[in-house]
Amino acid sequence: MYRQVLLHPEDTSLQRILWRFNPNEPVATYELQTVTYGLAPSSFLATRTLQQLAADDGDTYLLGGPALRKGFYVDDYIGGANTEEEAIQTREELDELLGRGGFQLRKWASNNPIVLEGLAPSQIGTQSTLKFNHCEPIKALGVCWEPGPDQLLFESTIVSGDGFPTKRSILSAVSKHFDPLGLTTPVVIRSKMLLQELWLQPCGWDDEVSDTIRIKWENYSIDLPKITTYRVNRYAFLPNSTVQLHTFADASQQAY
Repeated sequence: MYRQVLLHPEDTSLQRILWRFNPNEPVATYELQTVTYGLAPSSFLATRTLQQLAADDGDTYLLGGPALRKGFYVDDYIGGANTEEEAIQTREELDELLGRGGFQLRKWASNNPIVLEGLAPSQIGTQSTLKFNHCEPIKALGVCWEPGPDQLLFESTIVSGDGFPTKRSILSAVSKHFDPLGLTTPVVIRSKMLLQELWLQPCGWDDEVSDTIRIKWENYSIDLPKITTYRVNRYAFLPNSTVQLHTFADASQQAY
């Protein structure tokens, strides 16, 4: 997506690089003409371009315009509809609207295969969709999703018996578990409590942890892969339902 967004000529000097293709050539100066990965403003610039496209041309698309304004996280779109017809119309309008800006959406996925009919194989995000086996997991903003049964699932990021654990390796493994909705908190909280205990011990980042910590970590590492069998329905509401959100917080020493 970034490479589809041109910079204003006055700003390309801020993306100037020195380069040569082999040590025998003189160093040449280049200026990157498009938004570049890894720079601080890149994500904003790309998103701002989509918003401008929506402002310029979005009003002519009944469903595609609002979808472009509200349904994107950088270059990823997540949205839905109440009917197959509405979903197909949204998809088609988004394709056309983004095409006006030089963008092409790919990796389409849906819990209803009918919504994907008419797309080229290169535009579909799951091979199983092409084979009519609609249960291949995909990543939606980092969350694992099976479109067929329309369920969220979870990956185990810890390999049991992978060397002698250290503070650094334990923290790295715990940080890799991605669950923004907190659906697996009753499981992951064990690793967070173990980190608290580890933090109180006088050991360096790459020192071997104590036997007490090691045993607890190994037991947790053996248990965590069971989380891959856990499934949660993505759709949590009933049509025309009334929703109440209740929250609770507790300052216990362990966990509530």
